[in-house]
This record gives sequence, C-alpha cells and structure tokens, in this order.
Amino acid sequence: MGDDLIVLSVRLKSAGVPFTLQFVPGLIHGFMYMIKAVDNAARAAEDVALALKRRFYLKY
Repeated sequence: MGDDLIVLSVRLKSAGVPFTLQFVPGLIHGFMYMIKAVDNAARAAEDVALALKRRFYLKY
C-alpha cells in the first residue's frame, strides 16, 4: 500500500494538487479504526483533524 501512495503523491504533486503524505511507523493499514486502543492512532487522527482545519481555514 505504501508504494501505491508514493506513486499517487508523485502524480498529485505533478498536477499541482495540494496534499500531505504522512506515514506512521509501526501501524498497520486501517489503524484509524483503532483510535481508542492504539496511542499512535489517536495522535495520527489529531494530526489529520488539524490538517483538515488548516486546509479549510476552520478556527481551532
């Protein structure tokens, strides 16, 4: 899955699309469903929420 995301990120960048790609070491695909059980998942979810707020100019 990681390799596919890298290819996609190169294509997005080439097309001028703003994006952020962040890998969270030690976590499996689908870890966002484990927010209550895995500390790193909760922190990653917070990072995603903050990035969305910044992207869409929401106050926080």
